[in-house]
Amino acid sequence: GLQAPFHCATAPYWDSIRLCNVHASWLGINPDHPTWDYRDDQFAEIKAVVDQFPRTVFGGDFNAKSPDAPDNAHAWVWPQGLYSQGPGTEGYQECDQTGTSRTGRPTHGSGVKIDYLFSSETRRWCAVADSVYSDHHVVIESVAVG
Repeated sequence: GLQAPFHCATAPYWDSIRLCNVHASWLGINPDHPTWDYRDDQFAEIKAVVDQFPRTVFGGDFNAKSPDAPDNAHAWVWPQGLYSQGPGTEGYQECDQTGTSRTGRPTHGSGVKIDYLFSSETRRWCAVADSVYSDHHVVIESVAVG
């Protein structure tokens, strides 16, 4: 949908882990069709790409509330198996995810979470902090590699 960026690179220094950056479209991005939502297709395509690699970390601005956010009328954009429902379940664990709840701290100045870091690797820690340079917060994840 509308050429939203999704880029990946392999980090050979870290045992060839695949690193990907996301910037998904938002609802209403197409002025000719403001009710069209491209995120479901974009998220499904992202999942299809990252599923090809045994080790991956991917994230960025998904422009979507988490599927478990209260009153989220757009939870349907998240494909099954992308966002894990906790350890031992299908999908990728999100940096700020605790247990089975697919939520986390707000990552945007509007007070909602729309930025995510997902990984197939074991999470060591996750940080979310304000930024003076953006309306988005900084999200940093440390994962065990090597």
